[in-house]
Amino acid sequence: MASPSERQGGGRRARIVALLEHYTDVVEGLRERLGEGEHMPLMCRAWRVPSQGYPELDHQLGLMRSTAPTLYWHLSQTYFHATHRRVLCCPRCRAVLPAWSSTSFHRHGHDTVAVVPRVVRITSPHVQVRSVEDAVDWLERHWRGEVFVPDELLASVA
Repeated sequence: MASPSERQGGGRRARIVALLEHYTDVVEGLRERLGEGEHMPLMCRAWRVPSQGYPELDHQLGLMRSTAPTLYWHLSQTYFHATHRRVLCCPRCRAVLPAWSSTSFHRHGHDTVAVVPRVVRITSPHVQVRSVEDAVDWLERHWRGEVFVPDELLASVA
């Protein structure tokens, strides 16, 4: 029988990053469920799964905020407070074109590749990538037990 981590796929760090990537969606899903709006069952279930998932992430974020505030700031500015914008992206070389561009293709020598829409994160210029990496390291060191990613998000870890 496969261990929980084998069933989960991806490394421990990759699973933590996947939880961080979707954290605000999960939290917003909880708020929507409590309010008048239509709730998102996927997000509500994501919070209720075993405590090694979002409940543990929420616990660790609270600890980080109080014991390592600088790391928390860089992490939160990256995953929770960054703005997003829509761009066109070449799937081959990852070149980014503005969404308003009238160009539908990106040239690679004699080959032409159709660009695809993508949403990119825009972080504050004060965010230091090394500090974000250190914050994820902190989460990985302090995490209690296995890192559980809800089934709905497993594709983002693979």
